[in-house]
Amino acid sequence: MRATIKSYDSNEIEDFRTYYPEDPELFAFSLTLAIGEEGSTGVDNFEITVVTPEFLRNQYPGEK
Repeated sequence: MRATIKSYDSNEIEDFRTYYPEDPELFAFSLTLAIGEEGSTGVDNFEITVVTPEFLRNQYPGEK
């Protein structure tokens, strides 16, 4: 089986083609990936959170 990303979406970003965060060093957003077997119509959805290193440092100060 060869899996492929069939689509992606975010409730927080209206248009990925024009999206640019206010602070490119410090941002986070949720992303839903629809992944399925190449050549089939079925998918499984995976919810991930995309973050910058600076966002993590701010969320978890003192952690290494």
